[in-house]
Amino acid sequence: PFHLYPPGPIRIQPGMLAEWFLIPQLTSAPGLAGRLDSLAGHDIPALLTLLAHASDHMPAAVPLYARLIQADPAALAAAGADAALTARTARPLLDAALATLVTSTHWSPDALADLNRHLSEGTLPRTRAAVSAATVHHIRETGTREDLADALLRYGVSLRDLGRHQEALADDEEALAL
Repeated sequence: PFHLYPPGPIRIQPGMLAEWFLIPQLTSAPGLAGRLDSLAGHDIPALLTLLAHASDHMPAAVPLYARLIQADPAALAAAGADAALTARTARPLLDAALATLVTSTHWSPDALADLNRHLSEGTLPRTRAAVSAATVHHIRETGTREDLADALLRYGVSLRDLGRHQEALADDEEALAL
């Protein structure tokens, strides 16, 4: 069947055709996009991956990706992180969208730990910083001084990855004081 998709400047594949159809339909029909919130749980990771792939050449897919995760951030953020890692050029946009959702959501320590396990070193730096900030916030309320010092050091690393060295230094100094 690949002979049906001749080579060219953009290698068209069946998945891209689906994306080129799906994204304009979802963005032009608000009622249809509203149905994303009612999808069954097992369909969502596949749709997040499709939206992440589509975002590489269709920026309109990024708000759809965020909207889908926003329906239940604690349950869907890990799948969203996994999906974002499949994108190439749009990964920074997906990272920013996911970080915004992390920042605007109340998290349980277990949900944060689960999301953190999906964030490899050097990937999705904004999301990693948002998860680290939320972890520091939780530990300030309920953790020990040692746990807080460790969390502050990890947060400092994530801030340095974003080039926010002054903020990282302040967190490192607080960790050392503890």
